[in-house]
Amino acid sequence: MSLGSIRIRDHVAVRRDECVTEGRRFAEIGTLWNALPYASLFLSWEWLDCWWQCFGGDARMCVFLNWDGPQLAAGLACGVRGQHLFAMADKRSDLFRPLGRTERDLDAVLEPVAEGPWSRITVRGLPVDDLPAGRLEAALGSRGWLMHRTFRETCPVVRTDGDYAEYRAGLGGKTRSNTSRHRRNLERAGRVEVRPLEPVLDLDAVLGESFGLEAAGWKGRSGKAVLSSQGEERFWHEVYARFHRLGRLRFSELRLDGALIAFSLDVVHRGRLYGLKTSYDEAYARHAPGCVLLMAMIEAAFASDIEAIEMLGPASPHKQRYATESRDTLILRAYRRRPISEARYRGREWIIPRVRPLYVKPREALDRIRERGLGRA
Repeated sequence: MSLGSIRIRDHVAVRRDECVTEGRRFAEIGTLWNALPYASLFLSWEWLDCWWQCFGGDARMCVFLNWDGPQLAAGLACGVRGQHLFAMADKRSDLFRPLGRTERDLDAVLEPVAEGPWSRITVRGLPVDDLPAGRLEAALGSRGWLMHRTFRETCPVVRTDGDYAEYRAGLGGKTRSNTSRHRRNLERAGRVEVRPLEPVLDLDAVLGESFGLEAAGWKGRSGKAVLSSQGEERFWHEVYARFHRLGRLRFSELRLDGALIAFSLDVVHRGRLYGLKTSYDEAYARHAPGCVLLMAMIEAAFASDIEAIEMLGPASPHKQRYATESRDTLILRAYRRRPISEARYRGREWIIPRVRPLYVKPREALDRIRERGLGRA
């Protein structure tokens, strides 16, 4: 028998599955997890670990792994609460999917998911027309799960790996002129300072000032600001602290006479800038400070090694004016063919679609009003 054939047999023999149920074990494989092929901040070990610590609550961690010898071949980060298996993703997570080197690796990690004892599964943020997401649906469908898909949101993206002059020329004439006009009006009002994509030196000072500005606006009044709850504040402090230690946190600021009137607090991950938190002073809404700052950030990104700015969802008119492409995501819910699970499925399939428009449309109208300060550009 040749040495090559022995290695192949050994390779096959050591392939194994693992389900991680403790945060300590998840931390041990963090570096290997980050070596899996993926392209989203929201699938990094750092993000997932922060998310679990802050929002896992009384659930049990259930991270599915497939090993190929000492190499991690695939993974899917989930939690279990009762009979409900759910992805480590929520409204804060723009994208989620299973991770794997090949289709075979993906299938190996998805098999225990599809054959597990849970009665329902929820995965938020699956990208549409995505191979790993498709393998997940195929694994569930082949085992008889009832599946309900709901459109989640459109996530605008600005490609910044080309020529800035060509990008700017491709914007609508009104967008270009309005952004320039708003910048001139701000300069007439006082001393304007724009600093895009700067590394953060004093993290506590930046977070304190930024979160305070956000809380002073509509997000604070509606309870959506970071400072509106201890859980939100803890999560975002921990996320920013981790990526600050890695040197990947970026702060963009627009000041008028020294006062912060717009900011964007973001993370660079694998060549992309993720716009995690932005806000502006509503007293200057007529000057669209958020759009003035965004244009400066885009120009700075073109001059750097950043290949794209992920503006994140949901899409809004002001984001779409600047985007060069977009990504659609969905929520996948799967149900066992059991009486209670089937009742949940029927409710999702028939009742909710008829009730949902009664509250979604008014909420969307309110969000458009709230973003008026950004949408003037």
